[in-house]
Amino acid sequence: MNVPKLTVCCGVFSVLLLIAGSAYAQQDRKLVLNDERECVLGNLAFIDAATGDLKVSVQNLEDCLGDEAGGLAVSPLLPTASSVNAGESLEILWTSTSEQACEATGDLPGWSNSNVGTTGPTSFTVPSSAAAGTYEAAVRCPAGDPNGVENSTNITVAVEDVDPPPAPNVSVSPTSVSPGGSVTVEWTSTNASSCTVPTGANRLPGWNGSKSPSGEEDIDISGSLAAGTYNVSLRCSNEGGDSDTTEEQVIVESETPSECGPERQPPSNWSRASGCTVNGNGNDCRNYADFFGGFPGTTSIRHFTLQPNQYAAMAFTPDSVPAGARADLNMSPLQGFGIPNGNPIWSISTCPGDFSPEAIENAMGDAACLLSGSNAQFGFRFGGSSSLDSSSRCGLALEPGTTYFLNIVYSNDDPHTTPSSELSWMCGVTSSEQCGHQVQPNSLSGW
Repeated sequence: MNVPKLTVCCGVFSVLLLIAGSAYAQQDRKLVLNDERECVLGNLAFIDAATGDLKVSVQNLEDCLGDEAGGLAVSPLLPTASSVNAGESLEILWTSTSEQACEATGDLPGWSNSNVGTTGPTSFTVPSSAAAGTYEAAVRCPAGDPNGVENSTNITVAVEDVDPPPAPNVSVSPTSVSPGGSVTVEWTSTNASSCTVPTGANRLPGWNGSKSPSGEEDIDISGSLAAGTYNVSLRCSNEGGDSDTTEEQVIVESETPSECGPERQPPSNWSRASGCTVNGNGNDCRNYADFFGGFPGTTSIRHFTLQPNQYAAMAFTPDSVPAGARADLNMSPLQGFGIPNGNPIWSISTCPGDFSPEAIENAMGDAACLLSGSNAQFGFRFGGSSSLDSSSRCGLALEPGTTYFLNIVYSNDDPHTTPSSELSWMCGVTSSEQCGHQVQPNSLSGW
């Protein structure tokens, strides 16, 4: 549908007028604009049959549109609506006799402080954040001249009531995890501008702060996190308020299996290392496959280090243990880092941090599943029952589907005579330095 226009000489006003009658020419008639401005008509006024536009001429355009003091004229401002909701768009219809660009002024949000040319209509959007109220929209010509000619109109902004968003959808996978593992949190929300993690008891460490209205986040579970049930909660909001809180739960399982008694646990002042490479960077050494690039690994060299009073416990669960399967973890001095080589103690056990010889031999049925002293400086071997002589490799009791831990610590103590709870950290001749070796999986066959 075409909107009829009023053309006054060389200016155009888009106004909603219904005028009946044919062309006429009357010198003594006046054109009254918006009940504010009177213009003495010229000798032409007619409705364009094709467009419905009303076209008139006036005797003096500047007298018709300008102010009494003279200067550049600005027509009355005609909004397409005198009331608008925040967030909606609007047009203001106007024109001027200015040869320079005019500027939008007034306090109407979204309208002011921009150049608008010399004629309208001018479109704009009222910001959704605008407060309800009546505002002034004005045009001043020329732009930047505080003494320029200005005309204005009032616009009322209404704010629709906004309901708070519904509770967000949150999922956690997996819902049960061991220390040193990780979980993935995914969430979506509707009609929310932001989300946040509420504070509260039993919140899962690492899940906190502000969140986007939807997203995905991986959370690493500390190897030292106590077993228990932890909450993953989320609340979202918009200008209408806060949603209800959605809460999911993650069960952190005990790091130590129930069969691992006090005699098979490391000293209480030791901690299980998560970063066992130089400067603590690299893959997670709480998981064998993460550290060695799969199971039983690749032949790439790893720069293995431990800080004082740390031990490594790398979990692995073999799918099968063929009789001829074999893996050698060869050790050599760590070159170029200035890190000394200490005396490592190795073990494979169903308990993390287990260096108790008697307990390991009883549980594994194989004394070779613990290695210490000078022989341990060259590495550790494990595999199937016929892969090597039983005195030089751990393998008699490895069972498919069972989780084992490859345990490593540096100590000068003899685990064959000292309970694991009494082992002391020692790197060469000092207890204050980190120790390290190059570790390279080799002879990977038969798996």
